[in-house]
Amino acid sequence: MAVIDEVPGLEVGIVVNKQRLQEHQDRDADISPKTAERYIEAQSGAEYEIYYSFKDPFPGDRTVSMIVTVDGKDMDEPIIRPFELFDVKGHASQGHVSRQGRQWVVQKYSFSQIDIRECHGNL
Repeated sequence: MAVIDEVPGLEVGIVVNKQRLQEHQDRDADISPKTAERYIEAQSGAEYEIYYSFKDPFPGDRTVSMIVTVDGKDMDEPIIRPFELFDVKGHASQGHVSRQGRQWVVQKYSFSQIDIRECHGNL
């Protein structure tokens, strides 16, 4: 589960079919200390959720507002009030919320189709 040292108590992971995906870390990546970067195995076309939870020592006396960004696009802006922060089940962003006509709908996150081709010869 991705953890940012600068924000102790916040944990984030990707869930597919109620199973958290295994994360891999690139130890040679040149990233900011305020950033956590992990890789997962994408399952072509699979729907996923972004799961996050708050635990001690995360401060529980304030509302948390965050922006979920996928592929450089802001997709969700959850707000978690202090009494909700430490919910033992955690929290999930299930997809992009948009308005279609008079209704609000959630367009679930899903991995793009992966096109794998075998190549023979020179690249």
